[in-house]
Amino acid sequence: MTLRSWIADLVQAIHGATMDSPFMIFRSFMDEAGIGTGDAYLSIAGYIAQANEWDLFEKDWKFVLQRYMGDLPENEQYFHSKEFYENRKHYRTWKKSKKESFENALFGIVRDSNVSLYSCSLQREVFLSLTEDERRLLTGGIHNGMKWVEWGAPTKPYFLPLQFCIIQAANFVRDTDKIFPVMSRQEQYKMHALELYEQMLNSHPSLKCRPKLADDMVFSDPTKVAALQAADLAVYWLSQLENWKAKMNTTQSDGFEGRWRIFRLLDNVRSHGDLKVFNFEGFMLALGGCNRYIKTSFQTRDQLLPSLPVAQRKEVLGVMRRVNLRRFLDHETLALPASRD
Repeated sequence: MTLRSWIADLVQAIHGATMDSPFMIFRSFMDEAGIGTGDAYLSIAGYIAQANEWDLFEKDWKFVLQRYMGDLPENEQYFHSKEFYENRKHYRTWKKSKKESFENALFGIVRDSNVSLYSCSLQREVFLSLTEDERRLLTGGIHNGMKWVEWGAPTKPYFLPLQFCIIQAANFVRDTDKIFPVMSRQEQYKMHALELYEQMLNSHPSLKCRPKLADDMVFSDPTKVAALQAADLAVYWLSQLENWKAKMNTTQSDGFEGRWRIFRLLDNVRSHGDLKVFNFEGFMLALGGCNRYIKTSFQTRDQLLPSLPVAQRKEVLGVMRRVNLRRFLDHETLALPASRD
């Protein structure tokens, strides 16, 4: 039985969704994107599609793998970004033309499939520099004006991109559908991811998308699941971009050697809001609505406005709505192509 079929069966039997209901497959880039490493950014990315679309995707992806790796044992016919781009294992003997052809074939499968990309990157240094209250709020904490009723996860920056990706994926599906998050099986971080997912499921008040979320997070071997390999390819380049920009101290992608690959990934992006970057500006704009009872590292909108005259308050809020929100939505996001060929 395939991964898709048993997940679809569970969705139908346990949750009452139909076989055609969309479900989510995403992979968190745990090792390569900053969890347990010195990378400036921690990134998660994934794709979502209907179950039958993943069947077609799996066949096309495996066809390419077999075509280029037919001389290898079947259990070695898989794609892993770090192995490929760092010339590890069998890739050492590949000619440049073969590598380019293989890479283009994989990008082409993703482009021609009806799958949608979403991602979230977080700048670890900035997150850790925030006050504990700010970090609580960003990781699921709830303050009722007197005390914290939900404590959040202030020491776990991974929670924010995980939460964003799961909620963003839920925005793709109907209210009657269920999403099964499927992540790469990495024993080192499995319990950590499960703990945070459980916190999302049991938050009070409940997340608006809670009815769409399955009660379990599925872990699978990325060497056997094409969708996880595609997510690995996406998050590799998205994290490479953000780490490069941090190193070069720039917000532009000009000069980034993988820029063309980023634009190929954008073929499968539905809207700017599906790709989020939490750097300094992103954090400040996200925290701008903190209430006055939360200890913040800067004066927030709610803390500042009560001391201003009514007319000036309206003026400030108007500017914030017109400029800051738009800047946050567009920040660190490359222009989407006007159309797909």
